[in-house]
Amino acid sequence: MSKFQFRAYNAKGALEDKVIEGESAAAVHAELTRRGYRVVGLRPARGGWSWVYRELPTFFGVSTADLVLFSRQLSTFLKVGVPITDAIRLLRSGARSGAFKAALDDVNDDLDEGESFSVAISHHPKVFNQLYVDMVRAAEYSGSLDKVLIQIASYLQRQDTALKKIRSAMIYPAVILTLAVVVCGVLIVVVLPNFVSLFDEFHAQLPLPTKILIVLGSFAQAWRGRSSRQWSSSSYPHSSACRPGEDASSGTTR
Repeated sequence: MSKFQFRAYNAKGALEDKVIEGESAAAVHAELTRRGYRVVGLRPARGGWSWVYRELPTFFGVSTADLVLFSRQLSTFLKVGVPITDAIRLLRSGARSGAFKAALDDVNDDLDEGESFSVAISHHPKVFNQLYVDMVRAAEYSGSLDKVLIQIASYLQRQDTALKKIRSAMIYPAVILTLAVVVCGVLIVVVLPNFVSLFDEFHAQLPLPTKILIVLGSFAQAWRGRSSRQWSSSSYPHSSACRPGEDASSGTTR
């Protein structure tokens, strides 16, 4: 039995891209047709780690920098007259991401089967988003794919730069907020309970916020003490029960 990767529309009209076992491509095609699929692509499944990259895109994803570099280089190749399949094959060999290599392999196979570039990349929404696909489709109609790829690369680069600035701007407030929470926790749990006896001694009339903080501190201390006792009892279990006739305190036999 051999493994084949197929791309087909199911009875509900949804596109599926999966791997199936069969005796031959013809047998697999017949089986899929019998199940109600409309097959649009069928080829022997690749070995190696390509299936891992497809199934775990979260861990083997494609960065924006990779996509920007690919778009710029592909535009350059097309501008000097290199066929798109040859250009993608060259760019695939220099790609750093395994997921990107697997996607470009599929794109090249689809191009060899007669699909357009926009249709080929639309099968990989985790790599090429809908905006990328739509812009490429419009460029194919207008015959300006090389120019549009440069525009896409510039847009993606600006978007990535803006996101990095937003993340950097959020780091400082997040650190300050974390430190503030830690300091408040130390004050409530450690410092404030030391003043409770002083307040009681002078019968001080405390404002409501202070009373709430004292209650929170007492609750936290009680919870911490209970957790410590439970941990101690689990870490140092008592000795097993004494045998009959043995004194429980001294362990001597009566």
